[in-house]
Amino acid sequence: MLISSVPIAAICTGVAVTLFYSASYYLFPALLNFWLDTLSISKNNLTFAFSLSLFVQAFAFPFYGRLIDRGYGLILILICPIMIGLSLLYLSYAAELYIVFLSGWISVNFFAAGCTYNMVFSIITMAEKKDTKRTIIIITLIAGFASTITFPIMTYFASTHGWKLAIMIIGISIIIIGTPMLYAGMKNYVIVEVPKKLQNNHKIFLPIDSKLLLLSLPFFLIALNHQMLVSHIIPLLLEKGLEFKMAIIIASLFGPFQVVGRMIILFFGEKISDTNSLFYIFYMTVISLLFLYVTHISPTLAFIFILLEASAYGITSIILPLISKDVLGMSDFGQKFGYVSVFYAIGLSCGPWIGSLIWTNSNYDFVIIFIILSSIIGLLICYLLKYKYFKSLPKK
Repeated sequence: MLISSVPIAAICTGVAVTLFYSASYYLFPALLNFWLDTLSISKNNLTFAFSLSLFVQAFAFPFYGRLIDRGYGLILILICPIMIGLSLLYLSYAAELYIVFLSGWISVNFFAAGCTYNMVFSIITMAEKKDTKRTIIIITLIAGFASTITFPIMTYFASTHGWKLAIMIIGISIIIIGTPMLYAGMKNYVIVEVPKKLQNNHKIFLPIDSKLLLLSLPFFLIALNHQMLVSHIIPLLLEKGLEFKMAIIIASLFGPFQVVGRMIILFFGEKISDTNSLFYIFYMTVISLLFLYVTHISPTLAFIFILLEASAYGITSIILPLISKDVLGMSDFGQKFGYVSVFYAIGLSCGPWIGSLIWTNSNYDFVIIFIILSSIIGLLICYLLKYKYFKSLPKK
């Protein structure tokens, strides 16, 4: 494929992935307050359902990764988006029943595992084209606006026409827009016949060695911290004394400010190594949380928090497949990257629920303190990684 045609493919993929992330990650926090007002389900049970769905998603990654290793990537990008849309329509039909709410979210995120960043970037990385990093950055730049689209639009439709219609709109959009856009963007990257040299493993489960585990832990903590913030950002800011409209505005900035971090990588990526970017994420998270802790002094501090935290987190989706390829190698990459994605997704799944547990027994200040401490632990793990593995990687 010509280099000049890459942006078109990346744009199509980016638009599709934006819709998938709107449904699988941002729809829940956008509608949480509406469900608390209209459903006879507690906050803990609501967040548990969402957390469990992300937990199920986590363990779908190695399964999907193995399918990609065996040349079934095209099937994934066709079936998974359609099933997300149908799952949302099911969820909108009778979410008042907790079993429907629970099973609906499990279905959404199980199929989202096959067509969001992790597996899409796995397919792109395995294609080994010269512009892999550039393509990934372009996709993430577009998909970074998922929260910007989801929070205000879903809040508007839920307020004016009810949350059921809001869910139906995004479900139908994924089926009629997301599916063809993903196919158009990814069809030239999917490897139908994967070379035998990249299929050294014939077992269903790969052994998890110390290298894979140590690489996965920092990304687990990044995901845990970020999803805890995203899922609770509106009630957290309300507890800090901000008005509801202001909280919605700040929540909608998660996506655009992730784009800021990705733009830095786009323009200065040659000067900033992928491994150094990993350290940057944890340092910026700690600094941003200090601003969030004192947001009650001035709402302006909340904007500084969202800029620092979201821009740092925005880099994660770019460096995750690239560092994984450098450390783990290309042999059975789909399945290996699937295991790294398991840890990452477990962090995402635990975030909302752990945040609720901490809040139930104290307040959101303790949630902030917890995230600061876990970020410091992540930094220590990164230094261990640097000593054991990063120093042997080629300089970029």
